[in-house]
Amino acid sequence: MVMSEEKKKFSWLTIFLIGLGFFTTGISWSLFNSYVPIYLQASIPSAIPGFLFVTALAGFIMGLDNLIAIIMNPLMGARSDKTWTRLGRRMPYVIIGIPVAAAFLVGLPIVAIVPGMLGLVSLVILILGFDISMAIYRAPVVAMMPDFAPPEKRSPANGIINLMGGIGSVIAFVLGAFLYGFSPLLAFGVTSLIMVLFLVIMVVFVKEHEIPQVVEKVEYPLGQAAREVISDRSILSLLVAIFAWFVAFYTLETWFTSYGVFFLNWAPNIASFTMTLFALSFVIFAVPAGLIALKLGRKRTIMIGLIGLIIVLFIAAFVPQQLPLMAILGVGGFFWAFVNVNSITMLWEVSRKKQGAYTGIYYIFSQLAAALGPILFALLVDLMVILLGATLATKWVILWPFSIIFLGLAFVAMFFVRRGEAGEEYEMVEEA
Repeated sequence: MVMSEEKKKFSWLTIFLIGLGFFTTGISWSLFNSYVPIYLQASIPSAIPGFLFVTALAGFIMGLDNLIAIIMNPLMGARSDKTWTRLGRRMPYVIIGIPVAAAFLVGLPIVAIVPGMLGLVSLVILILGFDISMAIYRAPVVAMMPDFAPPEKRSPANGIINLMGGIGSVIAFVLGAFLYGFSPLLAFGVTSLIMVLFLVIMVVFVKEHEIPQVVEKVEYPLGQAAREVISDRSILSLLVAIFAWFVAFYTLETWFTSYGVFFLNWAPNIASFTMTLFALSFVIFAVPAGLIALKLGRKRTIMIGLIGLIIVLFIAAFVPQQLPLMAILGVGGFFWAFVNVNSITMLWEVSRKKQGAYTGIYYIFSQLAAALGPILFALLVDLMVILLGATLATKWVILWPFSIIFLGLAFVAMFFVRRGEAGEEYEMVEEA
């Protein structure tokens, strides 16, 4: 009965509209990660003259906002499991989070030009405010999709969600780089306006309150989900793999612009634009990656993606020219779709209807990777300068091997994953 109700309510247009919420995360985080590290590396020496660990402190600040998300994402996701208002389960969090995040985002380039300690403190406050606002709605908006989609459609549906997020990233890299050339405030301001506009579209057209209330009432969804994770080696191995490949991804995303600026001597907007084909190919193959998983299985598809990414990053390490490097990274985006699209759907299959709580757990591991990966890398590159005598430019050469190592760890962890293929959730419900 549950299955027939969900199938009757399923609509690809609704999935697309839900994807607008994930679009706002893609466009804002890509812009944020491209330029805020540059702002910090200019602001820190102005505030603390002679400080040796500029890169490490910038990485710590970039990671500190993610540590806040580690706490808030699971809480917000689990809270949305228990929420049911006139607007729905997840939508209230989206309505609060998006406009507040947009307001903090537009303020970043304004305070970045303020010199001294006042500028640095103001920049850090806005960074933390932006992350708190994003964490209010990120897990609920992602968990909204499985509320509308039966298990057999969740991989391709998640492909659409990631397609929208990828389009947001492409727009951030292309339009953001173009507008940034005229004015940083213009780039950040237009992005904020797009976020609010898409929120309005979601509120008008996504009628979440029409979902039949088939989700069982769970008093403590996060606690129950945590106990299930601890007792299941397969789920825990999947979460370790998720952590490892996101360390590789977020380190590359956070520091690639710096690699282009300081090692390859590119302008900041050129370095940011170089990631465009990675994001674009991810967009193109997000939906096919979900469909391929229906044929090959999610685990096998993810492992193919990890092998492809390792090969791509190894080649990229030896390519200093912009256009060839863009093309190589474009191939990387293809394989990243295999990995990213199918990972969270594996957790949803074992969630026992606690999609919000499991989405939050997913973000604990992915955001922990976002927090620790850039910090660990930044510490290593600063130690290369202090202990090994590397120059401020040559220290960036370890960016590629650092990411490759963590992709390899993720590949090993996936060998121990035995659960999470399509339909498992309903099998568990029937057995119960």
